[in-house]
Amino acid sequence: MDLIFILLILLGLLTGIIAWYRDRRENNKHFSWLSIASLLLPLLLIMTMYSTRGSFLIYTVAIGSPLSLLLCGYTLFKRREKKILAVIGLILSLISNGIVFIIGTFVITNT
Repeated sequence: MDLIFILLILLGLLTGIIAWYRDRRENNKHFSWLSIASLLLPLLLIMTMYSTRGSFLIYTVAIGSPLSLLLCGYTLFKRREKKILAVIGLILSLISNGIVFIIGTFVITNT
């Protein structure tokens, strides 16, 4: 299980490096609402994961984790966008996706 988390974090860092390399010559970069949303959505999902129980938790995290992953990926490859908030959001999103995958595997297989 630790190997999955390490691979997910390395995947996030690799995606961030590729996005940075692609836009390294852009001079007019700024944070937009996409950067802030790509950081806040995984943070809210992780806080929801540890503070809520029941069916609300299952639907919120199962739908929100892939959605936050897509939002972070889109923000990373958008031109004229600072990448640091999106990279942090991507790493948090990959961690929450890993947690959902591991917990979902144990719930489905009953082990």
